[in-house]
Amino acid sequence: MIGRIVTCIHNLNSNNELVGIHFASDVKDDDNRNAYGVYFTPEIKKFIAENIDK
Repeated sequence: MIGRIVTCIHNLNSNNELVGIHFASDVKDDDNRNAYGVYFTPEIKKFIAENIDK
């Protein structure tokens, strides 16, 4: 079986700041699985903070 589980898991650091999102994983019958995510660099976090509607 090969499929994809779509999730939205927020990764927080010790200050409860969002540092990334895990959004999908492959599902297979063996141990070779792939996961996909986004890591927010300090530059990306700054851009989001400066441009988000408050």
